[in-house]
Amino acid sequence: MGGLDKGLISFRGVPMAMQVLDVLQTVVDEVLISANRNRDIYESWGVQVVEDLSSGFDGPLAGLLAAMKAVDTPYVLTVPCDTPLLTQEVVERLCRAVEAGKKDLCIASQGDLWHPVFMVAHTRLMGDLKDYLEAGERRVRYWLMRHEPSLVDFSDYPDVFLNINSMEALDQLESKIMIQEASKK
Repeated sequence: MGGLDKGLISFRGVPMAMQVLDVLQTVVDEVLISANRNRDIYESWGVQVVEDLSSGFDGPLAGLLAAMKAVDTPYVLTVPCDTPLLTQEVVERLCRAVEAGKKDLCIASQGDLWHPVFMVAHTRLMGDLKDYLEAGERRVRYWLMRHEPSLVDFSDYPDVFLNINSMEALDQLESKIMIQEASKK
C-alpha cells in the first residue's frame, strides 16, 4: 500500500478501519484499536488505542499482546482493519464458537484455509504469547498451533475475509461491489 496506513484508506468513501469498527461495536462491549501510528486519528473515533509493547514491528501477535494487557475481559477478539466486508454475523458466530468450544483459541477458516487473525483468544495465554514474541517468533499460525485452536468454518461467507493489500485490489473490490449492486436493481 505504498507505506499508507491501511486502516485509514477509504473503501466506498469510509476508512476501512472505521467500517470494521462499526461492525464490531454492534457485537462487543468494548473495542480497542491496535495502531503504531496515526493514534490521534483513531482516538478521535472514540475508542482506546493500544501500541505494540516493543519498538520493532512485530506483527499482529504484538497487537494481540498489547490488547490482552489493556483489557479486563477474559477474551480478546481480533480482526484486521483491511477487511471491509466483515459482517456482524461473522463476528457473532466467532464469539459463540469460543464459548461453545471451551477452548482458549478460536479462529476463522474456510475449509482447510485458516484466517488466523480472525480470532478469539483467552487472556490466560498472555504469558505464553509474551514468551513466544520475546524468543523472536512472529508467525501467527505457529503460535496458534501450540494451543490447538477451535476452527469455525465460514465457507458460507466466501468474500468476507478478502483483505486489501494493494490499491489495485481495493479498486477491484469496489468495482465488484458496484456491479453486484447494479445487478440487484
